[in-house]
Amino acid sequence: MSKRKQKRKQAKSVEGRLRLWGAHVDGFRNWLHRKGYQPTTIVEVVRLLACWTEWLQAARFAFDTILAAFDASAPVFKSSRTKRAPRGAAALFIRYLREQGALPPLPKPPSATETWPILAAFRSWMRSQRGVTDSTLDTYQTSLVDLLKILGDDPRAFTAQAVRDFVLDPRARSARSRQPAWSRSSCRGDRLRHGQDHRSIDSDGLSGERDSQSP
Repeated sequence: MSKRKQKRKQAKSVEGRLRLWGAHVDGFRNWLHRKGYQPTTIVEVVRLLACWTEWLQAARFAFDTILAAFDASAPVFKSSRTKRAPRGAAALFIRYLREQGALPPLPKPPSATETWPILAAFRSWMRSQRGVTDSTLDTYQTSLVDLLKILGDDPRAFTAQAVRDFVLDPRARSARSRQPAWSRSSCRGDRLRHGQDHRSIDSDGLSGERDSQSP
C-alpha cells in the first residue's frame, strides 16, 4: 500500500471515530487554530482525540457522559507522556465544549476573601484605618494568602516569630521579595480587632525595617 493510500485510510479512520462529536470536530479544529496551534499539531491533537473517543465508546460512554468518561479514563491513560496524550487531547476538547456552551462551565472557585474571611476583614481595616488603596492590597494579597495557608486564620498564631519565619523561609520562591510592611500591618490589624496589644509585633525588630511602599 502506498503512503498516500495509507494516509487516506488513517484519515478516514480518524474521522469515523470522531463521528460521535458531529460538527464539534471542525469547530474544535478552528478553535485550536485560533489558539495558535500549528496545522501539524492540530492534526495530531485530533488524531489523539480519536484514540480517546474510541476508548470512550468501547467503555459505553456517550456525549452526555463525556465528563464521567474523562474521569474514568484517568487510570487507563497514565504512565508515560505518550500514553497520557489522548486524555490530554480530550481535556482540550472538553475545554472547547465548555467555551461553546455545549457543556456546563466549571464552577467558579471562591475568591480569596471568601475562603479567608479574616483577609476580607483585614482589607476593610486597611482601607478605613490606613487609607490603603485596593491596588496596594491586591499586591499584598498573594503573600497574605500564602501566610494564611501556613498559619491559618487564628490571630493567636500570628506571632512575631511565626511571621518572621514565613518571611525568611528559603523554600518559598518569593520569600526574599516579601515585604514586612504588609505582615506588620496584618498582625496589627488582627490584634487590634481582637483587643490585643500590637506592641509585641513591633518589638521584634520588624518595625525598624521600613519599606518605601508601606502605607
